Amino acid sequence: MSSSSPEGPIAVSFEAGMARLEEISRELDSGETSLDRTIELMREGKGLEQALRAYLDRAAERLTAIEQGEMATLYEIVSIADPRPAQEAPGGHDPRAVPPPAPGQDDLFGAPDDVPF
Repeated sequence: MSSSSPEGPIAVSFEAGMARLEEISRELDSGETSLDRTIELMREGKGLEQALRAYLDRAAERLTAIEQGEMATLYEIVSIADPRPAQEAPGGHDPRAVPPPAPGQDDLFGAPDDVPF
């Protein structure tokens, strides 16, 4: 991973890239690396830093879009008494077949009955 690939960028997962960057940091912090090795590690580390930062920027853009309602998974809330025929959801179950809330639970998300809103 320390040399450039003539075919293009080296493919690495975010997690593997972070782990390698931490290894590089530990090796540089040890103070026991030669000048040539330091230069090699700095080159590799800078490439990883740029790739990881770009990946995080793209992830932040996707999260912002989701928070603004874009790219969200679409749902339709229907009444249990809805006379329309049930459409099977992926996985073969009726999306309207919702179990009743547990005692003391007012909704699907587990909010207790005494929540004031």
